[in-house]
Amino acid sequence: MSLTFWLIIIFTVIVGLAVGWFISKIEWIPPLVLGGMLGWIFSLVLYQLALKYIQSNPDVVYWLTVAVSIVIGIVLGYYLPSHILIIATSFIGAYAIIRGLSFVFGHFPNEGEIVNIVKEKKIRPTK
Repeated sequence: MSLTFWLIIIFTVIVGLAVGWFISKIEWIPPLVLGGMLGWIFSLVLYQLALKYIQSNPDVVYWLTVAVSIVIGIVLGYYLPSHILIIATSFIGAYAIIRGLSFVFGHFPNEGEIVNIVKEKKIRPTK
């Protein structure tokens, strides 16, 4: 294997350990991070269920949904830390399992593919 591969592996391990140590020392950060991740997952579900039918500008709708949902998740993580820790870890774990299974079995588009399908108007909104 190449030197670049090993440098990337070493760098990501060092950064991961540093971020993990930093998060473990400051107690209010994990609920905010998990709240933001929960907001991101909520935005994906919301976009796939309802907002993909907005045809005017799907990129703006997608990114606005993501940004607003992440901010709401962070605010909820600040005010309800114990609830967010429980809910976010369960949803993030479930999402990770489904994404892994979709990679193995296929036929489940990722978020970027859904935005492209809507942008190229390959899907018609139901009435």
